Amino acid sequence: MTLPFSLRFDRKASISLAIAVPLAAALLYLALRDVDLAQVWERLRSANRFLVVAGFATLSAAYLVRAWRWQLLLNAEGRLGFGTVFWAMSLGYLGNNLLPARMGEFVRTGVIAWKGRIGAPFVLVTALTERLLDAGALVLVASIALATVPAMPEWLRRAALGLSVGAVGGIAALAVLPRIEPFLLRCVAACPGLGRMRERLKRLTSQLLLGMRPLHSPGRAARFAVSTAVIWSLDTLVALALARSMDIGMSPMAAIIVLAALGLASSLPSTPGYLGIYQFVAVSVLPPFGIGAAPALAFVLLLIEQPAPQTPVVEPVLP
Repeated sequence: MTLPFSLRFDRKASISLAIAVPLAAALLYLALRDVDLAQVWERLRSANRFLVVAGFATLSAAYLVRAWRWQLLLNAEGRLGFGTVFWAMSLGYLGNNLLPARMGEFVRTGVIAWKGRIGAPFVLVTALTERLLDAGALVLVASIALATVPAMPEWLRRAALGLSVGAVGGIAALAVLPRIEPFLLRCVAACPGLGRMRERLKRLTSQLLLGMRPLHSPGRAARFAVSTAVIWSLDTLVALALARSMDIGMSPMAAIIVLAALGLASSLPSTPGYLGIYQFVAVSVLPPFGIGAAPALAFVLLLIEQPAPQTPVVEPVLP
């Protein structure tokens, strides 16, 4: 059986990797140049195992809630079981950790489209919707951080501003475009020179708009918002538990800000596991909270990657 999506490394993925490798090397150098690695190792070696296990258990709970949240969107069109959604999402996160250019997004979209027999464009847009609204939450958190902690690095301010523009535009599109579907389909039908591609383009447009429509249900939108708040609360508890396991005095505000900064930074072209990017974020964001470079680096090395807003690069095979 052929999966309804492509896993090949296209030219865009190759370009992304070509940018990511030197960027990661430069950021890793900047993160490590003034750090006593012996102190980092000592923090990791002496970490409280009970708190580490508790942190990872809490992170697992956050993944379960994330799967339930995505299922809310997917089941506007299909009837997917929770297990199918959870394992597809987990495979996607694993792929993002191991593969360049966030190729894990190919995996989770393709698995759902195949197993659920749902149109790949619909699945893709639900994944984009999930990421987009997470980006909105990140912008909100980053804005609060920048207003309350003046010493935040300038790159965080610029990243928050850029992401806020994209998030506002994307959320506006989610709200408006499905409501003008007849107009958009008429525009496609009126385009000259499409020939037999016209019907395929109309089907694709309908599928994409269908993926934007689930949150137009007030009940589903409310459940999505509550689950998002639960996810970010659990992620914050994970950060606090792992910091406390190494006797790092991290406040809830510091935990929230570093998670937001990691999310913003993950939008950059990245190597597997965000090597270099996450280390640089930790040693530049945490010092204003009284956390030195060595404890900050130990913290981010122990912290399991947090799911963050990303732009999936997916090539669905259209009917």
